[in-house]
Amino acid sequence: IAFTCDVVKINKMLEAAVACAAQDGLDHEEIGQIVGAIMVIPTAGPAIQNVMAENDIETDDVDLGVDSTVEAFGEFTANLAANLESYELIELDENYAEEVASVLGNSAALQNLCIGIALAIAVGDGEISGLESDAINTLASKMNLHMADISNMIAKQVLESAAESG
Repeated sequence: IAFTCDVVKINKMLEAAVACAAQDGLDHEEIGQIVGAIMVIPTAGPAIQNVMAENDIETDDVDLGVDSTVEAFGEFTANLAANLESYELIELDENYAEEVASVLGNSAALQNLCIGIALAIAVGDGEISGLESDAINTLASKMNLHMADISNMIAKQVLESAAESG
């Protein structure tokens, strides 16, 4: 059961990240970043979990191992093209941000991955627009374990990974 629950959480994290970048529409470059983001999660997620554990910060450990991430990504990427328009229609307001935070729970890994991936996808077209920035800030404001430096580090890893795979 935890396994399926983690897939739901990972999918929600990806949905929210893509929705942030979709606030001004998604272009081809931004969509390309999504694949890079997906490739970073199995390494960046457990690294965040380790840092939290080393610093005695209590978090929910979501299973970011290969099995649950592969299942989540398979589901997410299979639906990506069909859902692009619906991501653009998500209103990233306080209510949505609270819903995302509640689904992600007390997972530092998912909260920071969510914001980091959102930043990386949003900058995929060359800049983060005001709409994207507002959406990311709204989302981050509801996340109790969000740390800007960790999210920025994740964003850099995603951009590098996407550049290598592209």
